[in-house]
Amino acid sequence: MSKINLALVGVGNCSSALVQAVNYYGRSKKRLRTELMTEKVGRYSVKDMRFVAALDVDSNKVGKDLSKAIFQSPNNTPKFSNVPETGVTVEKGPLLDGLGSYAKEKIQIAQTKPVDVKRLLRKKEVDILINLLPSGANKATKYYAKEALSAKCSFINATPSRLASDKVWQRKYQRAKLQLVGDDIKDQIGSTVLHETILKTLSKRGVKIDESYQLDVGGSIESFSALEKDRYSYKKKSKLTALGSAVPYKFPLVAGSSDYVEFMGNSRTSHFWIRGNYLGKSQFTLDMTLNFIEAPSCASVLIDVIRAVKLAKDRKIVGGPKEICSYAFKMSPDPIPLDEAAKLFEKFSTSKH
Repeated sequence: MSKINLALVGVGNCSSALVQAVNYYGRSKKRLRTELMTEKVGRYSVKDMRFVAALDVDSNKVGKDLSKAIFQSPNNTPKFSNVPETGVTVEKGPLLDGLGSYAKEKIQIAQTKPVDVKRLLRKKEVDILINLLPSGANKATKYYAKEALSAKCSFINATPSRLASDKVWQRKYQRAKLQLVGDDIKDQIGSTVLHETILKTLSKRGVKIDESYQLDVGGSIESFSALEKDRYSYKKKSKLTALGSAVPYKFPLVAGSSDYVEFMGNSRTSHFWIRGNYLGKSQFTLDMTLNFIEAPSCASVLIDVIRAVKLAKDRKIVGGPKEICSYAFKMSPDPIPLDEAAKLFEKFSTSKH
């Protein structure tokens, strides 16, 4: 079976966890269904994924083998796999709006000339380009989507920048007979997924939600960049869109990153609070805290998405299939409830079609 050739844009924490996971689970002979979301998507296993290109602007990463670059500062996700040399050198991409003013305090831009992205993608025979740029990198996201389109690559937009949910971009990829999925990846275990599930469950049981909030603190570069409120507004909108869809009426709702705590590393703590009423106007409050490591939670979902996009490619299903976008992204072109999306994805991944 041919490998799925992958290119990464943004060699940050999520890329680190993804590369480690492909090495770890791709080499394991044990059945690890309890850790992976889906063991096989169609005929594809984790071992069928292969990284052939990577782009970044950080001087700590550009010019290094991908196996080394994923562990360079400011990346701080835990190491769980000894990744051997990949033969993939991290190339410098164009900066554009890829870094905000806060992130520039921690990242030194490589002084080398940016690579010709379209030529690189063609040379490496990339099947799928994965966009893992920081939140708010809207110009850079569109630039890479355009380059992928020219190079005949499918595109995964893991960021909150509006792309897959934009009808104009969908038409471009559909005309080119390519796949465009997004926007804003959901975590395997994350604050939005958990909050959405709780709200949906309460609503289904006849509980009236009066108000709710979800506040996150973390120590990753993404949490630091979230202090730049203009850039983070896209991420906040994405969270609110996903949470608002869980209940069939509007109610006061606040969600988003509230602070950066450097010593937390790549962990994130989310505080949830829900107030509502049920039979006889009886009041209740729910107060809950979740702490988790961010990057592996993102990478786990991406592993499913990558294989599903290749499966769609094999089946000549173009654009942003609902079975993938609704399952894995907060701002999909056609959002549906989590439980329905999971059933659709399972049917898609197990169908012999």
